[in-house]
Amino acid sequence: MNEKIELHYQQGGSDKVYIVQLKETITGNYLVHCHYGRRGSTLNFAKKTPNPVSHLTAKTIFDRVVKEKIAKGYVVSEHTKVSTPAASPTPKELPGLPGNRMPQLLNPVREGSREELLRSNDWWAQQKMDGERRLVSKEPNNTWAGWNKKGEMVALSEVVVQALNRTPFNLGTLIDGEIIGDVYFPFDVLMLNGRNLCDSPLEERARALLDIQLSENIRPVGYFKTEDQKRALLALVEEESGEGLVYKRKDSLYVSGRPNSGGDQLKDKFVESATLVVWKRNQGKRSVQVGGYDGAMKLVELGSVTIPANHEVPDKGEIVEIRYLYAYKGGCLAQPVYLGRRVDQAAEDCMISQLKYKKLSLAAASASDSEDAARWAW
Repeated sequence: MNEKIELHYQQGGSDKVYIVQLKETITGNYLVHCHYGRRGSTLNFAKKTPNPVSHLTAKTIFDRVVKEKIAKGYVVSEHTKVSTPAASPTPKELPGLPGNRMPQLLNPVREGSREELLRSNDWWAQQKMDGERRLVSKEPNNTWAGWNKKGEMVALSEVVVQALNRTPFNLGTLIDGEIIGDVYFPFDVLMLNGRNLCDSPLEERARALLDIQLSENIRPVGYFKTEDQKRALLALVEEESGEGLVYKRKDSLYVSGRPNSGGDQLKDKFVESATLVVWKRNQGKRSVQVGGYDGAMKLVELGSVTIPANHEVPDKGEIVEIRYLYAYKGGCLAQPVYLGRRVDQAAEDCMISQLKYKKLSLAAASASDSEDAARWAW
């Protein structure tokens, strides 16, 4: 069944519309399309589903987009057909799978502890991929569903779905990984053909990972176990300017959420990245101004970033991911690199508290009476 909701936003000098459409295809699957922009102008077009998906997945995405816009101050237009957004389907409505679709989230490696993790035989290492977190599950209707880092159902590209369909996995399979474009990088198996592995040690889950065959669109992330193997991986990832490594205790269980501190799985990032919001497009240039929010949700401007030719220029208000070397207190990001849109993130994920700042050098600290020191001392 097709569905359409039109919303509008009128505040200050703004008068915008946002139209969300749920459209059935000739194959019986569904698409979610959006049109948005200033009232009376040519509206922009966006696909929330790159390819047709099941009605359950499409309806979940459709309802989430409507909820997000209402939360930002949009209201449903009087002439539109109002459909109360349903809650995202809970795992309890999908039999045969664990009750929690929230992934395990990692704390950073404690400063100075990398050597200890490399030497210890109790800790294994994997390359940290630079994509979007994505759990994938084989559902009762024999289709694959995706779940983001917040436990929300999201669409998978048709290319990834087709690659997953070529795997030997049956109903009751849940895999954790990251997705970059049309390539899925699985790094943990939580449930395999109906058998729950979350309470099994990593050593056993790693054996299940071996059942995932390497293909063009599915590339399992292997484990490196000995000190020599881990050091070789570290050197390779640094040489290729990779994002970093992840360290996991070989006897660790899979526990959803993020521990208050430490944990049995830790991330060691070589470069920093931040989820930020676009607050302005630079007129006539392939660049945008980005910023983050302080504790009072006041925007803090963080400078400009160039958009590569293989990416569309994001619009004002969109959430994006930026890689950077470090941040200047009260200033901008050093060497920012645009990584892409983050449709799985919201405004509350764009806080400046996530930034890593350049430390005050000893030289500057000892020269506190100089103009340069005053400029660097924060």
